[in-house]
Amino acid sequence: CLVAFNIEVFQDVFLRNGFVAKGQVSVNSAKIGGQFSCIGGQFEHEGEKCLYLQRIDVSHSVILRDGFFAKGQVNFSGAKIGGQFDCNGAQFEHNSEKCLVAVNIEGSQTVALSGGFVAKGQVNFNSAKIGGQFDCNSGRFFAEGISINLWKSKIDKDLFLSSLSHEFYSNGVVIMTDSRIDGNV
Repeated sequence: CLVAFNIEVFQDVFLRNGFVAKGQVSVNSAKIGGQFSCIGGQFEHEGEKCLYLQRIDVSHSVILRDGFFAKGQVNFSGAKIGGQFDCNGAQFEHNSEKCLVAVNIEGSQTVALSGGFVAKGQVNFNSAKIGGQFDCNSGRFFAEGISINLWKSKIDKDLFLSSLSHEFYSNGVVIMTDSRIDGNV
């Protein structure tokens, strides 16, 4: 559908507000000088990777929120993100498999899987290095077995699974084995 391996963009990339992809969008090993924004974007490649961004280097934030919808796997493994990884209000679906994969991701600020975030499939942040909070307040996670994998991850601030005013739901296991969280849980 869209292939842009090793592309270098000196400012922002916008795939949002009415952007619809029916097939794989591959932006592996890209270097983005600004933000990567998919606010309201829709990506569908059922049973396959729909948004494939391995080893992407984004100087500012990655924004997949406010109506963002992915049917198929979204893969950010090995990505470096200079700002937030913001998925507030996003919806990810990939049958009973991994719907959001961010293995070995390096994020300098907060990861937000909150504000009505829904995952139908495993969310995998195995061996991630997060410079801010990992926020799942009001996130809803539906997966057989493991719903959130934070194995061997390092989170520099707090891990939020719920608060007094925000409900968190997971029907699967949340794995934090061998992780380091420098703030509160």
